[in-house]
Amino acid sequence: MAQTKESNSPPLHAAAARGDLGRLLALLGAGADVDAGDPLGRSALHYAAAFGHVDAINLLLNRGAAVDAADDVGRHALHSAVHSGELAAARALLDRGARADAAAGAGRMMPLNIAAYRGDLPMIRLLLDRGALKDVSPEARIVSLLHAAAQGHPGALDLLLERGGSQMVAHDGGSAVAFAVKQGQAGTAMTFARRGAEMPPATQLFEVQDAFCRLLQMLAADVREASSTRFNLQSLVVGAAGQMRRLQVAEGAHEQLLLRREEEHARRLQQLEEAHARRLLTMEEAHARRLLAAGYAEGFLTAHRMADQLENLKVWVAGRTNHSTDIVAWLLKQDTWACRQSELLSSGGASGRGRFWRGVADLCAQVTGLQAGYNVAAAQAGGGAAGLPPMTRSDVLLLNAIGDLLDIIPAISLTKTGRPGPHPTDAVADPAAAARMAPAALRAALADRGHCSVLIRLAGDLSDIYMGHTAWFSFSFMIRIFKFYDLDDRRSSFSSYPGMLSSLDDFYVMPDSDQRLVMLQTTNGVMDKTLWSLVTEHSLLAWQRVRLANALARSGEEWVDFVGRHNSGTYNNQYMLLDLKRFRPGKAIEPGLLWVVEQIPGYQHSEDVTRLLELGYFASFNVPFFREVYDKAGFGKFTTAMAARGLEFEEAVEGASYQLAARSQIFRRDAGSVQSLDGLKAILRSNGFKAGDPYARGHPGNAVCARNDLDPIKPRATGCTDGKVTSYHAALEGRSWAINGPTSEQGLPPFSWGRGLPFSGEPHRGQPVKFDFDWQEMRP
Repeated sequence: MAQTKESNSPPLHAAAARGDLGRLLALLGAGADVDAGDPLGRSALHYAAAFGHVDAINLLLNRGAAVDAADDVGRHALHSAVHSGELAAARALLDRGARADAAAGAGRMMPLNIAAYRGDLPMIRLLLDRGALKDVSPEARIVSLLHAAAQGHPGALDLLLERGGSQMVAHDGGSAVAFAVKQGQAGTAMTFARRGAEMPPATQLFEVQDAFCRLLQMLAADVREASSTRFNLQSLVVGAAGQMRRLQVAEGAHEQLLLRREEEHARRLQQLEEAHARRLLTMEEAHARRLLAAGYAEGFLTAHRMADQLENLKVWVAGRTNHSTDIVAWLLKQDTWACRQSELLSSGGASGRGRFWRGVADLCAQVTGLQAGYNVAAAQAGGGAAGLPPMTRSDVLLLNAIGDLLDIIPAISLTKTGRPGPHPTDAVADPAAAARMAPAALRAALADRGHCSVLIRLAGDLSDIYMGHTAWFSFSFMIRIFKFYDLDDRRSSFSSYPGMLSSLDDFYVMPDSDQRLVMLQTTNGVMDKTLWSLVTEHSLLAWQRVRLANALARSGEEWVDFVGRHNSGTYNNQYMLLDLKRFRPGKAIEPGLLWVVEQIPGYQHSEDVTRLLELGYFASFNVPFFREVYDKAGFGKFTTAMAARGLEFEEAVEGASYQLAARSQIFRRDAGSVQSLDGLKAILRSNGFKAGDPYARGHPGNAVCARNDLDPIKPRATGCTDGKVTSYHAALEGRSWAINGPTSEQGLPPFSWGRGLPFSGEPHRGQPVKFDFDWQEMRP
């Protein structure tokens, strides 16, 4: 069970989630039904178990709660405790009669399967000690082993084999290996063989291996086994160049597999979406099908992560707006318009317009494939606590529009109510609402609007360029995937998220010889609510325009032109384009090396700002660089109005000033010291509020890498969530370095989703409890 916001839960369930015994007693005394379900059928006991409140569990059971009460998909409270990693809660439920071998849903998912999937060794030991494998079938035992192997948990796999799996494998080895292969777990099959199992007849394996979906399953096992178990930024290469010819796995395996029998594969893909496939036949059929295949592969391989990301996203959206249904309708209208326009306008031959709209058609096909691949994986995973629900097209559109939602939400609210919405980051753009905010509220709203820091630093001897980015956002979005795409002979690598076909951050490296581009981005947003009235569905979203520009542009100047076409007015950003073809180490830099473009609803401004690099660096920190954009976006009017309220208010909104913002001052002071990638890593992860940095003024949000969870006045789960860096020489090879999670530099504690914190109820399904990782190299 995901840890859902209390405000979305019935009173009894909310009290159980908080472990509020007094409130539980009061509600039960007033006649509340102890086994009542929430909209998903989950009882208060499910909530107490998911949040690890042992006293609340015992109180509810003492008041008659059914220990084996099931939600709408058959999950018991024990499933919830195991899914959340709450060992004490699981032990308490088992002590009170919960069955360790309880199976839930169509997939007959046992708590042990969930613990194996998570690699939770203490939980696995507890469940095994309580008889989780005592009376289950050999097939059920193998399923637990598969879950451990699929997620790259060798310790869990060894423990399961040691405590009962190994004996079963030796007893019926041939069928165990066949079962693993049919489930797509080649690594598990090899592990079984090493444990003494015999191989089944070769013809049996060939029949399975020859099928496309089974081949993708084998790839899924390879990806998961190759991924680092200590780092949450997995690398995934989905190559679809040359008639669906390869899927390449990064982070350890570096293997390329040839997909044979292409006609059969194409037929299978057509069956996924007949209506879409018929449209493809009238366009660039082979190319669009390759994008459909690439989307299918990514959806299949990352399905579990996509499900986690979607649940976290939906809770986040519900916390910002009451118009979720209208948002979904808006996205579907925009998708229909974009894909229909691509059908009508993509037949322009080699013309610019034809290439542009064929690119849109490719994105529509990739979205279709992503949904189809996910749903195939979901159907094979089945229901239950660790199962996967089906995903609609609107779900996939929502996943890809996370950045655009920052403006879609207030735009829809403005249409419905005349106001941009109640959330402070939206309300601050409404003069009437901003005038009612206290200085602390204004400072927090501006800090939470911040979305990323960027530093581009030219080496003093002109031998290299160092480029880095750190994302700022809700901590609910820290499930990360670093992706390498090779689509129709166009390569790119970028930091991303499950289910997203773009970066969001943005951080892209495009090393092809005719491109050699690096794109970085920070979000400016708008401070004038009237601009949101220009947002329209008959446009292309920011993520789509970025992908199109990446595919079509060969220079920074071309890129800024493509990204401005059919501007939706959503995800209003500053984009920085470095054209590395214009740089020769040790030589004077050439015009065109650095282009900057800024966009707001109805307006875009771009310039070649290479001359600024002659002074050594360019920094970006969520305030418009161009004065025209600054004024048109409402920043000037906003800061002037706040300054008129007094010095305290003027200081509170310094974050909206290009010269006075804390990061502006920090970069002016420290950028000159960056002479290497290690120096760039240090400044991008810096936060000196605890160490006494005068520019921080005692606020953890006044830093290059914000930690708003440490705000002593209003702690919240927002701020800096990662870091990515590259250099001229590394970018030419498609290499970069990345780290996941909030900073723990300069004496700050690692971030942890600990219970009892003011924001512990924020959605974070699928994330580790503690973020304490190291930088990792990302290479194709």
